[in-house]
Amino acid sequence: MQFRKAFLTKWLLSGITLLMSAQAGGAQNVTLDGTLGRAATLIGPRYTIRQNDGQTVGSNLFHSFGRFSLIEGEQATFQSDSRIRNIFSRVTGGSPAMIDGLISTQSTNVNFYLINPSGILFGANAELDIGSATRGSFFATTWDGLTWANGNQFSATHPDRSPTLLTLVGDPSSFAALRSPAAIKLSEPQLEVFRGQNLVLLGGDIQLDGAIVTALGGRVELAAAAEAGTARLDNRLRLQVPAGLARADVALLNGAIVGVTSQGGGEITILARNLDILGGNGFKSGMVAGIGEFSGSVNARSGDITLDATGDITLTDSVIANGLRFGARGQSGDITMRGRSLTVGEGASIGAVTQGRGNAGNIFLQVSDRVTLTGANTSLLSNVAFGAVGQGGKISIQARSLHLINGGALTATTFGRGNAGNDRHSGE
Repeated sequence: MQFRKAFLTKWLLSGITLLMSAQAGGAQNVTLDGTLGRAATLIGPRYTIRQNDGQTVGSNLFHSFGRFSLIEGEQATFQSDSRIRNIFSRVTGGSPAMIDGLISTQSTNVNFYLINPSGILFGANAELDIGSATRGSFFATTWDGLTWANGNQFSATHPDRSPTLLTLVGDPSSFAALRSPAAIKLSEPQLEVFRGQNLVLLGGDIQLDGAIVTALGGRVELAAAAEAGTARLDNRLRLQVPAGLARADVALLNGAIVGVTSQGGGEITILARNLDILGGNGFKSGMVAGIGEFSGSVNARSGDITLDATGDITLTDSVIANGLRFGARGQSGDITMRGRSLTVGEGASIGAVTQGRGNAGNIFLQVSDRVTLTGANTSLLSNVAFGAVGQGGKISIQARSLHLINGGALTATTFGRGNAGNDRHSGE
């Protein structure tokens, strides 16, 4: 997909202007706060963060920054030896991390965690080069810190508690928020991790404005919370957020895309209060999973798309698709959407499709109030395409009511070799 570069939103423009003005006056954007080693102001535009600038505990490397921001053309490279498996970087100075440059790791076998309770903003020039396909997941959070199985924490809010650092061995077991978390905003970057790795954003409100976020064959998780709480990490580094935790809003705007299509695997999970997926500026927003063209195998299975909202889900001029592409083989994953209401309009579509050899996935809508499909070219679709061989998936709708308005369509079709799926609606 061609990289789309347009104007940054007003908040990011003004923020970067301030950053550039500060740098021109002699200030720097990356400072070590001195809690885990020396206090220092690092010199850009290529910042080298050495291993001994932080503290090593077994296979973990901990860094503590007063400020951590990168303007266009800057790069922060984290050095570590072959023992290191996790790099944890907290920002304690009270200002947002504004990332408009490259974050990279020297090691090809590390996960990277960026923790800043004051907010994280990614600009149009933000990039990631983290680890490799062996180990290279990226976590960005505005929660207060991380907790290990022994109960000890690496906190960005209380950095003075670092004497317990020596007990923080292995992977963390959970994230901790002591208050309502700050926002995470992405304005037109392309953020990508290596194939099979995770890209996780855990914050308050989360907004992707024209952003492209990809984890081919891996997992993308966006989780938005509105209060203090704990979110566990399982042994595959997947989030487990308590059902009772109050949530914040997630929005994909102006052509924002989340993609995980690969030879198999590839999951997308979004946890939100209200979820808006809205196209704009001539581009559709949305998310895509499945098995790519001429790839996969008989036993391959793509992952699922799960959108879980406690409030309303709204799609306009957008696409949610999970399926087998032309020439692909395997089994498509499912699309599951849960919320209070679901509104699909202005040419938006939700589709489970097979264009290759294998079955399409299912679409499950679990809504406590109403599902509305409105407008021409707006559809909820299960399809076996021309030339495809496989069964269509089912469409299951649990809602109080279903409304098809002004051309909105619910369809299950086959043009290939195989049976069409079926649709079922249950409600009052």
